[in-house]
Amino acid sequence: MDAELWTAVAVAVIGPTAAVILGVGSFWVREERQKASQRYLDDGAVKLLKVVSARLSIYLLNYQTANYSIRLLKTYEPGGPLAPGPEAIPGFLDVDLDSLPIDVILPVQELVGDDSVMKWVVEALSDVTLFAKEVDFQIRQPLAAYFRGDPRTHLDRQEAVKRLSATVDAWATRLHPHFALLGRLHDLITHVERRRPWTFGGYSTISRRHEVEEMRKEWRRGYGEAQQERKKAEPVLRSGGVDAEAAPR
Repeated sequence: MDAELWTAVAVAVIGPTAAVILGVGSFWVREERQKASQRYLDDGAVKLLKVVSARLSIYLLNYQTANYSIRLLKTYEPGGPLAPGPEAIPGFLDVDLDSLPIDVILPVQELVGDDSVMKWVVEALSDVTLFAKEVDFQIRQPLAAYFRGDPRTHLDRQEAVKRLSATVDAWATRLHPHFALLGRLHDLITHVERRRPWTFGGYSTISRRHEVEEMRKEWRRGYGEAQQERKKAEPVLRSGGVDAEAAPR
């Protein structure tokens, strides 16, 4: 078989084989890239950002409702011509416990490389949930009974306004540091999207980058500040607003 024939056979056999190998390799590369991005971004940092943002939005709405309810108590007496009926006392948004997917925290913690991620996010989600339950128990239910004229409800309006205001302010002190989580997550997502690692191995080592090392310091600092504010608010919350003089300013 002469050289030309060998060349023709080689082209006929090797060409398609190489194309198949390259095609299969390209397919698996795309598969890994898609799965890695899904785990660390779509089902990780991006989803966590949406979860935290949604929960903090619930807190803001409940905070506004709490202050509005306290103003009703401060302004009106039961039985007055403009006094609200018990049904007019606004309710608070609750947090659906089934919609708190803590599994999304782990990929983000792997990207950052520090357990402050888990600690901070769990505290933030817990605080929003507790605030929703506490304001319903301490504000909506007593005010509904008060304006219903329930004889078992005895309120010193001035004292109640003072205590409830101190309690809500203390919760604000405890919760506001958690808003920094949004900035931390946004910076992390932006960095990963600009310098996408592509593979699982690339994502798992992203915490070694200098830029992520700096982000890790910010996560630790933010969590530390949240702990400090928690300590400030604790005496007022523990006393139910009795220790109003210690209320954070």
